[in-house]
Amino acid sequence: MAAALLWTAAAPAHAQEALPILARLGPWPVVSNLIGYGGRLWLTNSVKGVNHNSAEIYSYDPGDGALRYERHLFSQDAGLPVVFGGLLYWPYEDSRFSLGWGRFAVTDGARWRSGVIPSARAFHTHALAGLDGRLVAATSAWRAGLQVSEDGGVTWRPAYDHPTPDRRVSRITTLAGLGGSLVGGLRDPAGRRLVCFDGQTVEDLPGWPKGQAVEGPVVRDGRLYGLVATAGGAAVWRSDGVASERVSEARRGWRPRGLAAGPGGLWTVSAESTGGLLWYSPDGRRWKARFRLEGGTPHAVALYGGRPYVAGAGSDGRGILWGPAPPAPVEAPATKPEPLEGFPGRAPAPGDWVAMGAELDGALVDPASYGGHGRVLRDLVYRTALAGPPPGFFAERLSASVPDMTVSLIGGATVATAKQLARWTLLWGMALAGEGRVPAELIAEPWTAPANRSEKYFETAPAAIWAAGEIGQDDRETLDALIDRLERPGDPPWLLGDLVGALTALTGERFGFDPAAWRAWWEAARKTWPR
Repeated sequence: MAAALLWTAAAPAHAQEALPILARLGPWPVVSNLIGYGGRLWLTNSVKGVNHNSAEIYSYDPGDGALRYERHLFSQDAGLPVVFGGLLYWPYEDSRFSLGWGRFAVTDGARWRSGVIPSARAFHTHALAGLDGRLVAATSAWRAGLQVSEDGGVTWRPAYDHPTPDRRVSRITTLAGLGGSLVGGLRDPAGRRLVCFDGQTVEDLPGWPKGQAVEGPVVRDGRLYGLVATAGGAAVWRSDGVASERVSEARRGWRPRGLAAGPGGLWTVSAESTGGLLWYSPDGRRWKARFRLEGGTPHAVALYGGRPYVAGAGSDGRGILWGPAPPAPVEAPATKPEPLEGFPGRAPAPGDWVAMGAELDGALVDPASYGGHGRVLRDLVYRTALAGPPPGFFAERLSASVPDMTVSLIGGATVATAKQLARWTLLWGMALAGEGRVPAELIAEPWTAPANRSEKYFETAPAAIWAAGEIGQDDRETLDALIDRLERPGDPPWLLGDLVGALTALTGERFGFDPAAWRAWWEAARKTWPR
């Protein structure tokens, strides 16, 4: 009863001050995945709750209030990012290449590289976290798994595969460090619970309530805190890894979203009829509504430089960011990031590239290569890409003869021809190797695919656009093709994100989702391009 009274006394009908709106950004409706890095607040703009090919990375400067478009991920949304080894890692929540392995992007704040997690079958990379100098990825296809890298994501090994009945699904979707372990939010056929990974084994977190959703979890002063949903509202729990305890009684009707921790206490947000509220507690027991959130619905909260920032869905259909009005600068730590040159990894070169080419040609014409999402072809292309193929090795095979057949993909949700899957995989290999030339006609290839429930497509154009950006193919013909395709009638709306991402990577310009600005810039720059 005492805890409930603390809620009642500390939660006024309305907070006294509105937290400033710092940015409205689109084109997608939700901002999420807030993380501080290099003096900037980084975030994702995407569509939530349905399959959608959107994952745009932006950064915000708390010092001057400038918002900057950073990167497009070839993914359906982004997973939970992490700063590790002085670098910022972004997991592909659902990689659009759909070749059965996890993926991520990594940046030092200026340069970007892509990485692959080939140690387990995975469509999703839900979260990344550090553990005793190792990088850990929470992945899944149908079974939750944990993958571990000893070298910052260049190579991976499997660490855990969650026992899951056939035709059922399990997921570990969050990771938080607690002492020498990681605590993950697990969902499987038995329900929801928190589990503890010590680098070797996975066990339930002792004493933590099972079967209920948890917002967070986050760690403060050596203890893990989470907001546990109950039928009557939400209650605060905490754990030191040995025992768990309830800190507060459930507040009736309270439905918080997200949880952040800092030296001063805990923060969370809740949706209200008029927008939302930002709540603060020094200890998890006493909570007070500190700020109103106007103009949208909050989804997530994070602290950067000791100040709270809130991300959510704006009432105008775009994502929204709230926080302290600038200037509120954050000094970037003077750490030297690890080098990016090692990504995506390297493999020994074959003794005879002619024989290697003959092996790939044989796989391309063999119908068996296209079974199981084309795993045979994928493995061969991956090994070859990491070995540093000679110029044109993959590109000259984009028009190779392949079987006249169709392939069922994504559990039967869509089909592709062998030609489409072959091109898709070869373009993936070109992007990994950073070598070859993507024909401009593939970038311009018309869109013909009907919609499907998974929103996974194997049309050549998206893969060609992505590969050109990854390779750094910034010649005039390629940029002509990219600019000409902006807002083409008949294209799905999300294809604009692929084009914007490639143009940004190739030119360094930051026009984001403003096709008119891209066209005007190119009209002036084309005459003297390349610079």
